[in-house]
Amino acid sequence: MSTDKTLEATSSVLGLLPKIAGLVGGLTAIGLLMGWREVSSYYSNLGAPWVISMMSPGRFIAKSAGLLCAFGFSIFISIVFLAQRQITYKGLIYGSVVFLGLSAALFFLGTYPFDWFEPKTQHLFLNLGAGCIAISAGLTIGEVIARLAKKGLKWEGHELMLIYFFVISFGIYQAPNALGQSQALLDIETKFSSAPIIELKTPSPDKIWRLVTHIDSDFLAISFPSQDKSHTFKIFGSNEIAEIQSASIK
Repeated sequence: MSTDKTLEATSSVLGLLPKIAGLVGGLTAIGLLMGWREVSSYYSNLGAPWVISMMSPGRFIAKSAGLLCAFGFSIFISIVFLAQRQITYKGLIYGSVVFLGLSAALFFLGTYPFDWFEPKTQHLFLNLGAGCIAISAGLTIGEVIARLAKKGLKWEGHELMLIYFFVISFGIYQAPNALGQSQALLDIETKFSSAPIIELKTPSPDKIWRLVTHIDSDFLAISFPSQDKSHTFKIFGSNEIAEIQSASIK
């Protein structure tokens, strides 16, 4: 292997690194938005929207890991297939529509008004539906890339419409919103809630506290009333808690 070829390959790799960093930075920003939307939906439906302002951006990104992986992987597969000429933008359109239709069916099953399924099964349907939306949004990005490559990187209204309606409206907004809402509705049902029970050093016999999340060194807990009243929240310091039971597996 000649020195010139080695230097040329090295230059090619080093020139690619800033582009990869830009892609990672873009996905991180999208993950931040998706995570914020999911957390916002969860705590708003749980009845504690004020918790959102107490959480760090890192928590949002961690929360969006599942959807972000589905979104990013579908973009990666689209680019690979386009580069190898194994698919066209029409094929990506077909794939995007199929996954969008599948997500609509799953959301219908997850939100059907009659008692066909248990809440945990409906929650599973909504999770799968949100994943399908994320994949559909990723394939839409692949479609936009294919269109731009075909048109010599010339943006037109159609590409912007795809980005707005499919990627932003469905992938970044609707999918995380559905995940957060379904998880909150499941956690409110004490029969199905897997939130661990907190044992306090000073017991409160009239209430059973369940752990929702930690906020720095404190713990946010929720208590469900025995009668038809609204649930209550309380923040406990670590020095107030005797033990936290393991999350129940049902």
